[in-house]
Amino acid sequence: MRGLMIGGPVWGDVYADIFERYCLASMRSPANLAAIQANGATLELYTDEATLPRIEAMVKDCGIPSDVRQLHLGPSKYDIMAQVHSGQVAECVRDKRPFHMLVADQMYPENYFPRMFDL
Repeated sequence: MRGLMIGGPVWGDVYADIFERYCLASMRSPANLAAIQANGATLELYTDEATLPRIEAMVKDCGIPSDVRQLHLGPSKYDIMAQVHSGQVAECVRDKRPFHMLVADQMYPENYFPRMFDL
């Protein structure tokens, strides 16, 4: 079994800024990053074509194995988020892998991931 997938959509400059400044930065706090690495977790993100190079650059040397995939934006951001979430859950079920839904504007406390892995 592969480790935890931390996944979700991040697109557009506003959410890319928030993701980089708060979400990714808090995932990379010392205790969180150590727990993520020790438990084989990966970061799996979907983004639009315009934001793809920026997100790829953000995660390139973040210390978390990452996969950034391009998504095609539709008429409703909620439909897009639901499709990404459903697809990632289905992928994790298929691979017998745990899943944690990433939300671009979420900020993690310092010991979030160590505590989660202890559960």
